[in-house]
Amino acid sequence: MRGLDYQSVVGRKPDPGSETTAYVLRLGSVELEPISYSTLLALRDCPVVVREVLDLCFLDRPVMWADPAEVPPGSYRARLREIEALLVAIDQRFKDASRPCHGVFARIVELWRELTLAALRDLERAVDPGAGVSARKVLIDLRRTVLPCVQALVELLPEDDECSIRARRKLVEGRAGLTEAMASEPAVFEDVGWRQTEIPRDPEDPGFVTWGIP
Repeated sequence: MRGLDYQSVVGRKPDPGSETTAYVLRLGSVELEPISYSTLLALRDCPVVVREVLDLCFLDRPVMWADPAEVPPGSYRARLREIEALLVAIDQRFKDASRPCHGVFARIVELWRELTLAALRDLERAVDPGAGVSARKVLIDLRRTVLPCVQALVELLPEDDECSIRARRKLVEGRAGLTEAMASEPAVFEDVGWRQTEIPRDPEDPGFVTWGIP
């Protein structure tokens, strides 16, 4: 079941004085570490960062949204390696930054990179005819699992933002292409969304709350 979108969860302000209300982003089968409300709000204050990730790793990379039938299988590995290299560089910049919200961006980018590396390993196996691995299926599975990362980033931009508009169109196009490519099986897309929760206090020190990402 899909969680709340970003704008909806921002509207769920914690009770005044609350120190334990937290917000968790679910990306497919992965839940990121809980963050505070102030960090949640700060995510929307970094549009330049979000646009850069979307432009470099999604919008400029048809392998992530074009009809799978139109992407030559022989080009998968080279194109995914380019994306992986970009994600490494972006991730390092986030880790070197001091703002807490950059830790959230870093985790999204890390997950995207982990999924890309897994796909590259599967593509190596696909070279062997006896491995029973289809390169096209590997790409479809990658896109299906990466879409939540893209969707989460898009939601941080204003709806009338040019990059947001383009990315939303490509998300629709990408999902339609996957639905058609997966015609022989249910087109199941990975879940994405936010939820509000509470971080329990340390029983040894009730005044202390442990956060994942500040």
